[in-house]
Amino acid sequence: MKLTTPIQEQICSIFAAYDEDANKWPSQKEILKKLGMKRVELMAHLNDIYQMFLESVSDGYAITHTEIHLNLFSYGDGYHFLKLKELHYLPRVGETIQVPFARTFYGRVAATVTEVAHEFENGKHVVSIHSKDQFTIKKEFK
Repeated sequence: MKLTTPIQEQICSIFAAYDEDANKWPSQKEILKKLGMKRVELMAHLNDIYQMFLESVSDGYAITHTEIHLNLFSYGDGYHFLKLKELHYLPRVGETIQVPFARTFYGRVAATVTEVAHEFENGKHVVSIHSKDQFTIKKEFK
């Protein structure tokens, strides 16, 4: 994607400097202060960048399949990967989600989301939801 103005390059560089480990995106207020512009101007530039992105991928990238992976942490066993058939909404980091079928194996149904990651590859969108809540696998399933 080719940015057309220096201000678009500045906006993208702010997002490129995002520290993934800190998990904190810059706020609109911070971006506005750095760029010295009004919110209406920023939103117009963001919309332009978004439209350019859509145009750059619209011809060559079709998503044909979505997978939802739930990664739960278990005492002594590390992470357990569960592939969900559906999810009615994508949870945010910090939200607690209900996983009713997990009670059969783990004895509990609630998990606090610590990370949501998206991967796009070969027309497939993979959503990985992570929780570091401590789950214990019931003995009969070990």
